[in-house]
Amino acid sequence: MRGFAQSLGVAAEVSASSRRFMTAFLLVLFLSIYTEVPLVFTETLFVPAFVLVFSIPLLYFALNKNITAGDRRFVAQMVGILALSAVASPGWYALPAKLTGVLQTSVSITGGVLVMRAMDRAGARNVERLLLGLTLALVGGALLERLNVIRDLSDQFRISAYHGYWGAYENLARDVDIAGFERPKLFTSEPSLLAIGYFVFVNAWLLVRFSAARFALAVILSIAFILLSGSPVVVVSMAVTAVIGLYGLRKDVGGLMVATTAISCAALIFGAATLTASFVERFAEGASYVSNLEITSENVRLVFPFITAWDVISNSPLFGAGISGKEVAASFSSLPYDTIVVIGNNNLWTIFTYFGLVGGTFFLSVLTGYIRASAPGRTMLLALILLCFSQTAGGFETPRIWGYVFILIGAARLGAHAGGRLPATGQVRASGSVAI
Repeated sequence: MRGFAQSLGVAAEVSASSRRFMTAFLLVLFLSIYTEVPLVFTETLFVPAFVLVFSIPLLYFALNKNITAGDRRFVAQMVGILALSAVASPGWYALPAKLTGVLQTSVSITGGVLVMRAMDRAGARNVERLLLGLTLALVGGALLERLNVIRDLSDQFRISAYHGYWGAYENLARDVDIAGFERPKLFTSEPSLLAIGYFVFVNAWLLVRFSAARFALAVILSIAFILLSGSPVVVVSMAVTAVIGLYGLRKDVGGLMVATTAISCAALIFGAATLTASFVERFAEGASYVSNLEITSENVRLVFPFITAWDVISNSPLFGAGISGKEVAASFSSLPYDTIVVIGNNNLWTIFTYFGLVGGTFFLSVLTGYIRASAPGRTMLLALILLCFSQTAGGFETPRIWGYVFILIGAARLGAHAGGRLPATGQVRASGSVAI
């Protein structure tokens, strides 16, 4: 194990070949996070993103000298909060599920931290190339699937990889209602996961090394991708891209900035206006009576999670329903739907559903402190990005969510030393890795 760890670059001075090897390993990890292909043992026993999960021991040995006391303290604090929420929240009948949630989330957070440290070891230049390559691959793949060149291959992979786990998305009528065509999935279980992957990769690329030209390319790619994917998630992604653009170009008021920002805002307003009109119309129909709210994408992402969080906090304000306390949360919820629907897909409100006001405040405080230490000077920017990201998906306990969170943190961290316009802080080792 130690010998192979050395080949991954344990030494403080990392050679170019070692950085390239770590970049190749990162590609495998990023694809594992993107697809989150599970290893299924039984109907109730499975390991999502198993390549990342099973790589955790190897990464720990390989990156041992990069792992700081702050990393270990952060993981320990997170595990403590998770465990406290499990035992201090109501619903002892759900304790087995909560303890499983403690394990799942702890493993996911640990894997995310190690992915961030692997990005340090690979170096900014290699990581930015990898992120750009993945971004272009998603855009190109979406185009090929729309043209039916690889749709059958993608569908066969999805049916094989996700059968017996959460199933492969098959809802052409819903796609037509949302986008007017069958939306591409590109080797994920559902269309929104393709869009979430694009969200993370394109914006992480901008965070690593920012320039006006890169910003313009990101806007062009995003406009193309929203036309290809038809996903509302890309509207949120474009808002994040605009925030990064304004942040990075705040001292460069030039024609390119004005043009690209105008294009970003125009696309954002167009998409948001379309979605908002639909959301307001649907919400207005049942605003007086919660039971009349329809099960729509907007409601499941934005309305139902808030209602459930409010109901849970009203009944258990200190520690909520507990980590993975879905059944407990559903018992408190005033929504007349099943557990999955009432929890919804919004990780911001899930924090308060699972942890309550006290536990949620502790959780966010610890996470914010770690972000501040890991990417100094970017706390507010990352907070805005992660706030937007939290609105796009559920699966709070999963390796995918925490892998993406730490890809964004790691990209912002590398960006401080990549020669871009974002303010540089911290120290850089000769190897190109970053030391807090």
